[in-house]
Amino acid sequence: MEQTHLVITVYVQPNSKKPGLAGHYRNFPKIKLASAPKDNEANEELILFISELLTIPKRDIIITSGEKSRIKSLILLHYPKKLLPKELHSL
Repeated sequence: MEQTHLVITVYVQPNSKKPGLAGHYRNFPKIKLASAPKDNEANEELILFISELLTIPKRDIIITSGEKSRIKSLILLHYPKKLLPKELHSL
């Protein structure tokens, strides 16, 4: 199986009581996080969440834009698009 780098864009809602996938917001997959958006906590939780969801190492997930925004772009290193869950497909 050919591996490739994949870029996804997601909408993040921090300070949520029920973390997890939550549909879409403005055509972006929406991910609710329990952490507050301070001291990089929400970004770290997002990387952990994506890592566990896709069973890839955290070191293979990089936030490329939106570190201080709710809309974030991430690059998934060595990850083929065909394995991406449909909930995370950017529209």
